[in-house]
Amino acid sequence: MRYYMWSIISLFLVFGCQNNQKPKENMQTKKEIVFNCLIYPTGSPTDTYFIELSDDGTMTTTFGTKSTDKEDFVKIIETKTKVLSTSDINAFLNLKNEIVKMKEMKRGSVKKGGWEIIFKTNNKVYHFYYGDMNDNSLGEIINKIKKMSPIKVDLHGWS
Repeated sequence: MRYYMWSIISLFLVFGCQNNQKPKENMQTKKEIVFNCLIYPTGSPTDTYFIELSDDGTMTTTFGTKSTDKEDFVKIIETKTKVLSTSDINAFLNLKNEIVKMKEMKRGSVKKGGWEIIFKTNNKVYHFYYGDMNDNSLGEIINKIKKMSPIKVDLHGWS
């Protein structure tokens, strides 16, 4: 009987006094994506930029060659990340909040020699050509993305 009591007390002490905290790496919160933006020349998978802003202020830009029928890359040339200032994050959030009030956009007719943009935020998709939205929040956010990107976004023209 005494052995039985000591066994129960020992089990209680072993299992009852364990630290039930989760490891710190499991307690980290998952980053939420504020927006992502794919910019590529019409009719060509090369010279593609993919820019993503996370809610922790991290902007990541990937440059390379995208798949011809998808938004993923078949060849990555460069990827860079930088943390934005609080004022830049707030400016992006304000523009994003204006954009989500707009209707989603589908690309119209194909324009040769232009740059297509697929901007995604809040489960909405805005597909348009660079330069077509200069007079609204979409144009403003694209210009800010170009300016703040950790990789220079070169939307050159063709002659």
